[in-house]
Amino acid sequence: MSAPRSCHWVRTEHGGHSAPDDQVKVAGLLEQLGLSYIIELKKTLTMAYVSLQRTSLDHFLADRGNDRETGRWFGYPMTAVEAFVAGDSMAIEEQQAA
Repeated sequence: MSAPRSCHWVRTEHGGHSAPDDQVKVAGLLEQLGLSYIIELKKTLTMAYVSLQRTSLDHFLADRGNDRETGRWFGYPMTAVEAFVAGDSMAIEEQQAA
């Protein structure tokens, strides 16, 4: 299971921002690679949920919203998943300092 994101930088008068890449092109690449996928278009990126097998993707989609199962699908250590579910994970600043 993987959740790649695809976007590009758009320059503006005040700097710039990221914008989603063409979802048809992203889908075409994933199809060429023989992967099963679901694409979601977000405000600033194109996101795909990708798996080698459609059955795994279907099971993952059924588990979405369940933090414990999502963590397991993405291969996080169960100690990290349990800490996150319990609200006992390190703050981003702590993680970056570690």
